[in-house]
Amino acid sequence: MPFNISTFKTEIANYGYLQTNKYQIYITPPKILGGLSVPSISGNKVSSSDIAQRLMFRADAINVPSVSLTVQDVNRYGVGIAQKQPVNAIFNTLNVTFISDGYGEIWQFWYQWLRTIFQFSGADGSGGFQNSSGNYSLQYKDDYSTTITLIIYDNYGNAIQKTDYTQAYPYALNDIQLNWNDANQLLKINVAIAFTDFMIQNSSVSG
Repeated sequence: MPFNISTFKTEIANYGYLQTNKYQIYITPPKILGGLSVPSISGNKVSSSDIAQRLMFRADAINVPSVSLTVQDVNRYGVGIAQKQPVNAIFNTLNVTFISDGYGEIWQFWYQWLRTIFQFSGADGSGGFQNSSGNYSLQYKDDYSTTITLIIYDNYGNAIQKTDYTQAYPYALNDIQLNWNDANQLLKINVAIAFTDFMIQNSSVSG
């Protein structure tokens, strides 16, 4: 069928479109951080739940992970032409970049979350989150993982799609480059988050 600009305009007018800058991410602190706080230069201790609430306003960029099927070449009759057979699913990493707050509390939040998963530092500093199991010890996944929800909105503020990433936890606090020549640049924190599975809420197929 030849391209018709009127048909294209009608399609866009009838069904609209989504934009990449209308989203929010909700991160609930895992069990291991529940009720804990980080010391702030402001003189107060800030709870992990308060910092998690602020993260939804500081998420500057999100790389929504792709999903792909791994396949193997299988000979249908044991010989002859091979065909690709799906054998598994692969999810890429959820990467989120946050704008740092003026007290460095968000930076501490992710550092301490990583440290409570695997105690890689023996010093407890000035009294932040602590892993009581000793140095170089790993916690239980049910204690350090959580569900992260990503919401996509339309141009009117309606939540169009909600995606849950289950058993999610940070596994990398990526490099942060500081440079005297970068005047008036925002300090941003990039976190790589692993998860077990993801699901779009209320998504299904029916006959």
